[in-house]
Amino acid sequence: IFMTLMVLTLALAGARPALAQENGAPQAISGETIPCPMPLPANEIEGETIVCGQIQVPENWDDPASSPITITYARQLSKSLSPLADPIIFFAGGPGGSVLAAQGSSGFDFSYLRETRDVIVWDQRGNRYSADLRCPVEVTDAAIAAGKAAADALGDFNFTLQDDPQAVLDFLRQAIPLSEATDQCAAYFKAQGQDITQYNTPNTVRDAIALMAHLDYPAYNLFGISYGTQVALAIADYYGT
Repeated sequence: IFMTLMVLTLALAGARPALAQENGAPQAISGETIPCPMPLPANEIEGETIVCGQIQVPENWDDPASSPITITYARQLSKSLSPLADPIIFFAGGPGGSVLAAQGSSGFDFSYLRETRDVIVWDQRGNRYSADLRCPVEVTDAAIAAGKAAADALGDFNFTLQDDPQAVLDFLRQAIPLSEATDQCAAYFKAQGQDITQYNTPNTVRDAIALMAHLDYPAYNLFGISYGTQVALAIADYYGT
């Protein structure tokens, strides 16, 4: 299924997460309200209908002394004069999609939900406004060019059923050089001091819990789409629900 939805109510106050019993519930290092970094649609008024902010969290949640990264969020305020106390927090798909960059898109129009509640949207770690892992074009282009040159040097695939299977295998192992683009990106991020092994679902779960604790609503409704449902389910598993 390309797109799936999950809605689940999570009350932080009375929850007892399994990991939190040993290590303490994830808490942001710091947090603040900021000017919205993304373009806003014409129907949003900053400070009146939408409020943006950031929290700082450890890049490696198992090492509190690791480099901090920034998680950016936006509170889309309810249109109701007396909104319900439990907002909806949205988990985008991908992974790799930026819901903040998509503000104003019909695919992320939550106006019907805002009739009764606030809606929290945020970029998960590694996405556009949260410790972005975009590999520069010059890095990927150079790697792809090198890979194409290597493929050209190998020549065409001219094997037949009578050829040695090992020779075929050796050729194919060399003929997939475009993976070098990913390798070059990994080297680039390492040089920037970013540990890409920390950009995973378990850490995104802890980012989300820290964000919810920072915002301090009494309870939350988790709304996930596509990959976002995995994050929401992992949060439920974290809390043993």
